[in-house]
Amino acid sequence: MLMTLVSFLFVIFVIVLVHEFGHFTVAKLSGIKVNEFSVGFGPKLFSKKKGETLYVIRGIPLGGFVDLYGMEEDSVSLDSKDWDKSFVSKKPLPRFLTLIAGSFMNFVLAFFIFFIVGMTAGTVEPLYIEKPVIFVAELNTDVPTAYSIGFRTGDIISFVNGEKIEKFKQLPSKLENIKAEIKVNLIRNGNSINIIIPQNSIKHLSKFGIYQSTEPVIGEIANGQEADNKGLLKGDRIVKIEDKDIYSWEQAAILIHKSLDTELDISIKRGEKLLQFEVTPRDLLNNGNGLLGISASMRFSGKMGFIKALKHAGFSVVAITKVMYEMIVKLVTGSVSVKNLQGPVGMASIIGDRAEEGLTWLFFTMAYISINIGFLNLLPYPALDGGRLLFIVIEFIGSSFTGRKVKISSKVEEIIHYAGLVSLILLILVVTYRDILRIFNIGG
Repeated sequence: MLMTLVSFLFVIFVIVLVHEFGHFTVAKLSGIKVNEFSVGFGPKLFSKKKGETLYVIRGIPLGGFVDLYGMEEDSVSLDSKDWDKSFVSKKPLPRFLTLIAGSFMNFVLAFFIFFIVGMTAGTVEPLYIEKPVIFVAELNTDVPTAYSIGFRTGDIISFVNGEKIEKFKQLPSKLENIKAEIKVNLIRNGNSINIIIPQNSIKHLSKFGIYQSTEPVIGEIANGQEADNKGLLKGDRIVKIEDKDIYSWEQAAILIHKSLDTELDISIKRGEKLLQFEVTPRDLLNNGNGLLGISASMRFSGKMGFIKALKHAGFSVVAITKVMYEMIVKLVTGSVSVKNLQGPVGMASIIGDRAEEGLTWLFFTMAYISINIGFLNLLPYPALDGGRLLFIVIEFIGSSFTGRKVKISSKVEEIIHYAGLVSLILLILVVTYRDILRIFNIGG
């Protein structure tokens, strides 16, 4: 519990502080007066004034805040000696850049962390199986594919043209760009099966539909979902579902997805013990697939070079941002329920779990959360930076079309932001309540 609390405070402190530092830096560069730059919240522990800004360290280490002079039009008068240093006196562009700088710095922080993690530990990847157990994708194409000629997920390739295969990494040289028929012997559910691959069918294994499989080891378990409620644990190895032996995560996932609302007997190896569970996959994502609330075990791939780490960092930031965008779209359209959201309590639980796995996982999680906070803050919703940005964009477009300054009443804007803040607080309370129910397995 103590580690969870400390790690949660540390992660949030860094993310929020970096966010506020973005606002602070661009405000200074734009000639906007910064009344206070505060590290933390609550009672003052230390303060020092330098120039126009009071720098403060406060008692509650949950990030910080920046107090910009003249954020609201009613808070500063035109005849004030510092009017030209107020936020509202500036043109749309410097105000826009000041507001967007916080989220920008969240993305910069994530990029920097991914880069350092890449240099020291590598990228996060599944726990791949070294043995030649294959995952077969169903590709929609007219040319022969692994699936169309008979391969299936979970097959174990034992011989290629009579040569024994012991590891997956042997397969590319034995199967790709071969100008003759290839005879493959494989094991499926204990039975030996022969398959003939036509000549020149495989240019690349992935384009043929064959991928390296993942160990059927549970990595993460969602609080309050079926697997958690039935007692499955992180590190459990799935060895059997119903009467089928399980050799890969993908094989287990296919069986679970196809068994929506159907009770399954699942065998788990936990240490030296073999345990039996009865689980019922549920439609957690409203897409017709059964899920138990589990994910595969992951690991770091190993150190990267400088250039590769840079590319990896950029790709990671873009990929996670894309996932965030798709999730927001699904929430808005109703294809994903708000019940799947996690609040501060759920976030603290995740951070605590990662902290127990080591600093690398903790910082990786910090980067992920930093992108989440940066992205969410840019949403055009009242009380968020994105909501204030929307008002600036409306002002800019209106002024451009009319040739005169167009400004929404500060009182109207204040009421809208206040309403947005209240609704956000209510949403956080509801999500936090559900987090607590999930963590302690109370209710449904």
